[in-house]
Amino acid sequence: MHTLAWSLMILILANASCVAFAEEPRSLESLLTQATEKIRSNELAEAETAVRQGFTAFGDHPDLLKILGTIYQRQQRFQESIDVFRKILKRAPVYPEVNLFIGISHYAMNEFRDAVTALNAELAANPKDRESRYYLALALDGSDRKREAIEQLEKLLVDRPQDTQALYQLVRSYKAATHGAFNRLSKLAPDSDFLLALNAEVNAETNRSKEAIEQYKQVLVKNPEFPGVHFAIGEIYWKMAQYEPAMNELKLSLNEDPSHPVGHYYVGDILAKELKYEDAISHLRLAVAGNPELMQAHFLLGKCYLTTGKFPDALKHLLRAEELAPENPSTHYQLSQIYARLNEKDKSQKHLEIFGKLTKESKAQIEQGFEKTAEPARK
Repeated sequence: MHTLAWSLMILILANASCVAFAEEPRSLESLLTQATEKIRSNELAEAETAVRQGFTAFGDHPDLLKILGTIYQRQQRFQESIDVFRKILKRAPVYPEVNLFIGISHYAMNEFRDAVTALNAELAANPKDRESRYYLALALDGSDRKREAIEQLEKLLVDRPQDTQALYQLVRSYKAATHGAFNRLSKLAPDSDFLLALNAEVNAETNRSKEAIEQYKQVLVKNPEFPGVHFAIGEIYWKMAQYEPAMNELKLSLNEDPSHPVGHYYVGDILAKELKYEDAISHLRLAVAGNPELMQAHFLLGKCYLTTGKFPDALKHLLRAEELAPENPSTHYQLSQIYARLNEKDKSQKHLEIFGKLTKESKAQIEQGFEKTAEPARK
């Protein structure tokens, strides 16, 4: 059983004991609190004894049944817990959290279809219940309904983007879905250009550059119009610092997609290395126009403008680069340089001090600028 589920149930039971039946005799409230505390400390036998004493005094009270079902879950007596929880639903079909607990018990027994039914029932009564939605995603995943599972996890992240548990499960679900689709494609079309392209991409991502290039070239033999291949080959050559073949492929890719921001960034970077700053600026302007969040392009564009003496333009793009990545030391160094050129000594000193705090490397790295930073995000 998932630890989070236990914590959730204990919290619910504790709240129920204090709030849900405020008009019941005080002894019932005390009994519910006592049983909940026993569960929290894992004294399950004592908790069950307290519940059964409650049955004698108060009959099959719903909260007593809920606690007994919880005890059975903790003891991995899942079917017995379901039987107890269903007694509650016979009297109150939408009793809070009971369908959630039933769903968790079915999930623990790998009875995913029944878990989905119970959890959907809970969400019908309380659509904002996050635990029900999370376990519904797990049950759907267990039923090999990957797409629906992913949809439920994405809904959780809309309301709470920092939910690391949901993010973790989402990554696992996407990974499993990708693996399944890859296997189906392998069986359906083992000699296809699609499978070749996927294998090439895997090799590129795992730094098997030569193999990736060879496979991409095979894709073009099978299908010269296959989209994105020239960019992919050009990107690999760019990473390998083989700029001449990179430029050839990137130009072909820009013929296919003239507005590709990262393609223009790579071309601009190569041209800047060749000291062709005006040509580089033309491509870098297209890069930031296509993707205003492409920090590397703003940085390099600012650096090219600075080199060509266009200080206002340089300042504009370097400040944007700083906004997008305030911890990048190279940006602060370049800002210190441009403010010095503009005779704004205080600002120049400020950025030089920030640069000093962010890096302890030698002055040689300063001149490298942004050449060895991570590749930019794709379009």
